[in-house]
Amino acid sequence: KATGEINGYGYVDLGLPSGTKWATCNIGALSYEDYGNYYAWGEIETKTEYTEENSLTWGVNMTDISGNAKYDVARAEWGNSWRLPNKTELEELDVECTWVLFTKNNVNGYKVTGPNGNSIFIPIAGYFCDSTLYNAGIYSYLWSSTPHENSVDYSYSLEFKSGSRKVLWGNRYDGYSIRPVTK
Repeated sequence: KATGEINGYGYVDLGLPSGTKWATCNIGALSYEDYGNYYAWGEIETKTEYTEENSLTWGVNMTDISGNAKYDVARAEWGNSWRLPNKTELEELDVECTWVLFTKNNVNGYKVTGPNGNSIFIPIAGYFCDSTLYNAGIYSYLWSSTPHENSVDYSYSLEFKSGSRKVLWGNRYDGYSIRPVTK
């Protein structure tokens, strides 16, 4: 349940030390359990095919894109203070919250409960590579705004699957879910 709203999109204050508030659903989702849209890192349009060849940021040296409407789909689509979470905010969500595998309306996901007892549902949406959706309901990724510091081909994401989560790098050309944040 949303604890507030900005530009018509709900957020939940999970009581995180940073004060970061997480959106109630992924970009493009019509409900909490809807997967929503998939985006290559640093791109603001969906695609029918996700490849190295059509990636706009693969091999491009970039700094953090959080809040830059040219590259941050959360800012471009939702406006105002919405943005991609950075690597540190993904790590905070992972470490500070309790994650419980949960099925909502026949969709596998996680109920993520913050220190204050408020929670969000994150569906296990899989990811796109080429024109194929892989592993929906099995594992998933959320993009951060943070590029990998040692490679122009990767950026950080939160991978989550049954029983484990970790912040790691992902291929910028793959299509991942976006869960916006605000302060």
